[in-house]
Amino acid sequence: DYTHNLEEKISERTKELERSTAIIESMKGKVENALFSVMDTTVARLMIEGKLRNEKKKKEVRMLFLVSFAAAIIAVVVYLNAKKRFNKSEATFAFIGFIVAAVISLMQCFTLIPAGSVGVIDFFGRVSENTLKSGVNFVNPLANVVKFSIKTQEIKEMMNVPSKEGLSVQLEISLLYHLNPENTYYIYKSVGEDYAEIILIPQFRSVVRGVTARYEAKS
Repeated sequence: DYTHNLEEKISERTKELERSTAIIESMKGKVENALFSVMDTTVARLMIEGKLRNEKKKKEVRMLFLVSFAAAIIAVVVYLNAKKRFNKSEATFAFIGFIVAAVISLMQCFTLIPAGSVGVIDFFGRVSENTLKSGVNFVNPLANVVKFSIKTQEIKEMMNVPSKEGLSVQLEISLLYHLNPENTYYIYKSVGEDYAEIILIPQFRSVVRGVTARYEAKS
């Protein structure tokens, strides 16, 4: 009887331990999912803030070009009128103003593409097939240059995927990818800047679920 009672107690303790382990694993999965969710939200917020800053900077560049270009034209007109009136000091001042405005306008015609990136030129909805390479490029200052990274990037996913038996298995998986520079303009025209969130990640999740559904959980 003593041995029987001892076995029952051991069995009960074992079951309690298994239940506790299951609860801990469940809580661990929830915590990991929550952390991934927070990280995704933070990354998305940072990306949006970065895009807003880039858009603001592009607008400032266009405005500066227009103002400096207009100032250069006005300086030329003033210079010609001063020459007609033989006003040497005014002509000199206008000439200096023209040089300064022209230099500022010319500087806005150059854009820098960082290493490991390419640029797509969007001129009022007309997308050029000539992709800008890394380095300094001469472009229309009124055009919108959209920069894409062609570096190898990683996507990490914490997924609940189905197994062959119909069980739900938690899986942490990652994907390495990079953008083909030659197809950048087409990606921008057909999908947009957020091609990874629109096409790549959903397709990646679908493929992973399709693969795991062919295997048993124990394998």
